[in-house]
Amino acid sequence: MAITAAQRLLLGSWVQLLVSLYTPAFATVPLITNPSFINECVKVHNKFRAEVRPTASGMLTMTWDEGLAKTARAWSRTCQFKHNPNLSKKGIAHPSFNPVGENIFASTGSFNAKHAIKRWYDEVVDYDYSTTSCKPNKVCGHYTQLVWAATYKVGCSVSDCPKGIKGSGLKGPGVIFVCDYAPAGNYVGASPFSSGGSCSECTGGCNNKLCKYPNWNPNFGSASTSLCDRLLLLSSIIVIYILQ
Repeated sequence: MAITAAQRLLLGSWVQLLVSLYTPAFATVPLITNPSFINECVKVHNKFRAEVRPTASGMLTMTWDEGLAKTARAWSRTCQFKHNPNLSKKGIAHPSFNPVGENIFASTGSFNAKHAIKRWYDEVVDYDYSTTSCKPNKVCGHYTQLVWAATYKVGCSVSDCPKGIKGSGLKGPGVIFVCDYAPAGNYVGASPFSSGGSCSECTGGCNNKLCKYPNWNPNFGSASTSLCDRLLLLSSIIVIYILQ
């Protein structure tokens, strides 16, 4: 399955059914604006990116992107276990990035972001860095997208699917977790990261073995300013004007 004709998946079909069996508890799922949810998604992604072996010379720090989170939310709400067909459509999946990468996780019970992301990272056992390929008949594309060095933006969403998740093979209600990434990774024949001393190729500084992007924003900045931010800025300008 390919995202675009130019960008094919590195390792075959990576929309793999990742099933986690828990006691059903679908009453509440975190919103994409929930600070704890945002922090967990970003923190766990960066934790695993910093732990790659061999060590990465230029692994970028991931930060939250509101636009990607909204796209992930819109797709997760369809409760379909397949890729969003709009990932390669310019200006639809994201106003600035094209194409967008994506990982999907499905569960028949209560949701835990750390567990879901770890399941993606655990595919490392089936990836051969020296050949940039999966072991025969194995899937590891979730792992390679998660640790794709040039990917520095992530946005995730989890949705309740009381009528089930189409195409997942799961029985009954479930939850689906979608993370979208930019710039997208998983280019055929390319390594997800360059090996070398941690941060040895950083140009914007280093933090916990990860390179800071030149425009790095620790407050989960998005690629575009939100309406709330613009209104806050306008309010500040008005207050300053009145006080003058």
